[in-house]
Amino acid sequence: MSDDKRARLKEWIESGEAHLHPLTFSQRELWEASPAPPSDVSNHICCVIDVRGLISPEDCVAAVQHVIDRQDVLRLSFLPGKNGPVQLVRKSAEPVIRFRDVSPRLPSEQIEELALEYADQIVIGELDVDANPNTASKFSVLSIPTLILFRGGKPAQRIVGYQPKANLRQKIDAVL
Repeated sequence: MSDDKRARLKEWIESGEAHLHPLTFSQRELWEASPAPPSDVSNHICCVIDVRGLISPEDCVAAVQHVIDRQDVLRLSFLPGKNGPVQLVRKSAEPVIRFRDVSPRLPSEQIEELALEYADQIVIGELDVDANPNTASKFSVLSIPTLILFRGGKPAQRIVGYQPKANLRQKIDAVL
């Protein structure tokens, strides 16, 4: 641990911002069995938040901060100590959030444009998976958007997730 990190840790403990506790039996077993060092990404608690509708980045950070404030495990770090590993529980922590700007064009707009380009060669249909769960299940649709290209009445190509228009065009051309 660098001197800067040691000083910061000492400051947190002295100010009451953080507390050190011995590991529980199960935590100790995991610590000793894990080949990964404590700072390894595989030891991080990651989460994905599925947001439907519009939300500002500020509201998103506030919502995640509320969850972090309520859950000790999200403010927990494991450190090597003189007498074995210890857990450090901080009173507060800042969420680490990466925002990604997605294309303002909806996938359905791209599909409509491609339908016009290939009007004499293909037929495009849209399925509401919420209203037709059996059909979605039949074709193993687990993510939205999913585009299934059929040839001769059978699925020939599956495209899952947002794809640039050029990729969609290439995959359509491959099936034709």
